[in-house]
Amino acid sequence: MGVATQAGDLRCYGSTSHRFTYPIPKGAEIADLHLWQVGPGHCSAIVSVVATNPKPPAAYKALLAGLPMLSHVTVEVNPRIAAM
Repeated sequence: MGVATQAGDLRCYGSTSHRFTYPIPKGAEIADLHLWQVGPGHCSAIVSVVATNPKPPAAYKALLAGLPMLSHVTVEVNPRIAAM
């Protein structure tokens, strides 16, 4: 599995911004990301992933395990549909 790295600022409403990098498997992309502050320094996230060769949600969730500000993460995975 090839891996690409992306970087971004993770900001929960009402909290400070955190700089982070996360590996994204080749053929996958984050289609949608929602963050909510659930307590001081703690956020909840819902991530929607679209992938050519989808993996179980737990595989993508594990990629975010090193972000201590994420207290609860839900991952939805959908297969990429080829354009007609």
